[in-house]
Amino acid sequence: MSTVEQSSVIEQAPSGFNWAAFLFTPLFLFCNRRVGTGILLMVGGGIVNAITAGGAGAIGWIYALLTSLYFGSVGNQIAWDTGRYTSQAELKRSMRRWNIVATIVLLVLIGLIALVSLSD
Repeated sequence: MSTVEQSSVIEQAPSGFNWAAFLFTPLFLFCNRRVGTGILLMVGGGIVNAITAGGAGAIGWIYALLTSLYFGSVGNQIAWDTGRYTSQAELKRSMRRWNIVATIVLLVLIGLIALVSLSD
């Protein structure tokens, strides 16, 4: 098989937003062999929050939102690059499980926030 034929056989990561990477960015990175990146994000977030602790907390939220949006948009590619998945279908199944868990956790958090808000 020639190089041209081999390159056409190589599958690309499925496109789409990855809610698990968005909601659990450091955990998602740790589980997908990006430990250094996850640690840097946590340290960077801690530094941003320490610097802005004097009342400019919105900067910390903006930092967290932007990094989560970025990793949510490239989460499927990050998972694909680990080499764990042999096909797009296998990756989609795994990401579907991640996304189901992320959705459940998000709904539970929204419920808890609503309960706390109503109890005041």
